Amino acid sequence: MNKKLEKLIKQKKEQEKRLNQALIDEDDKEKRAAIGDTLRALHDEIDALIDMAEDAGEKQAEDNANGGEDANGERKPDEGRSATTGNAGPFKPLATYGAGKAEQRGAADNDPTNSL
Repeated sequence: MNKKLEKLIKQKKEQEKRLNQALIDEDDKEKRAAIGDTLRALHDEIDALIDMAEDAGEKQAEDNANGGEDANGERKPDEGRSATTGNAGPFKPLATYGAGKAEQRGAADNDPTNSL
C-alpha cells in the first residue's frame, strides 16, 4: 500500500511542477487564476496522501511491534491466506463432488441382485 501511495504522491508532485511552469508561462489573468485554484486543490490532495502514507506506516510499525496481534491480543490472520490453522489451502467446494457415489457404485457392482 505504501508503494502505491508513494507512486501516487510522486505523480501528483510532477503534475504540480507542470502546473507551476504553466502558471509562470501564462499571460492571461483568468487562466492564471484557474491554474492557481488547481494548484491549491492539488496541494491539498498531496498533503492528504502524505498523511495517509504516514498513517499506513505507523499502522504497519504498530502491527510489527505487536507481533501481528490486534488490540484484544488476538492473533490476526495474514492477508490473502486462509484464516484456519494449518495448511488448508484455498476453499474448493466442488473438489469432493461425487466422491461418495464412487464408493456406492463399487458396492452396487458387486451385488448380483442389483438390477440398476
